[in-house]
Amino acid sequence: MEIFFKMNIDLERVSKLVVVAVVFVGIFTACSTTALPPGKSIINTSNVSEPPASAQPNVVLTAHPSGFQWAGQTLEASGKGTAAEGVPAVQADLAAKNSARVDALRNLKAQVSGLPVGTDQTVGSIMDSYITIRHAVEQEISRAQDVGSQPLAQGGVDMQVQLPLQNVANILQQYQITTDQELPENGEAPAGVPNLI
Repeated sequence: MEIFFKMNIDLERVSKLVVVAVVFVGIFTACSTTALPPGKSIINTSNVSEPPASAQPNVVLTAHPSGFQWAGQTLEASGKGTAAEGVPAVQADLAAKNSARVDALRNLKAQVSGLPVGTDQTVGSIMDSYITIRHAVEQEISRAQDVGSQPLAQGGVDMQVQLPLQNVANILQQYQITTDQELPENGEAPAGVPNLI
């Protein structure tokens, strides 16, 4: 009786392993048969200057959950800077790069401010109305990545920076700013947007 009981337990374990293996093979087969056809790919737009999806054959664009069309793009800006007079030569290059980065970030902020939010708002108008959003977006802009710098013929540096717009869209979404929301004109903040100026 004891031997029969042990054999019964072993048969149960084997049958469970077989069931797990069959389920795994089924899932694997299902995943492999739902792949995109050859020549198709899922991509995010990574550059503002890319042509629209309709001009790109065999491309499926992923939509950002926030609804902002620009959320998957990356903005680039450049700025020029020179070292102040009297700066020692060993520090002049670093001072020029810092000055160029400040100018590039200023230009980047101007581009971000012009991004549309709905039909009658921009990121800039929302930043003007809500101090918390302004600080969050400005902090995100300050994290823009340096992507290159070139010395200028007349002295100084030209620097390029870039910023993925995904996080800007996430900030707006965090404060419940959506593309179809009408912001109040009477100075009342929508729910989740503190510190109205």
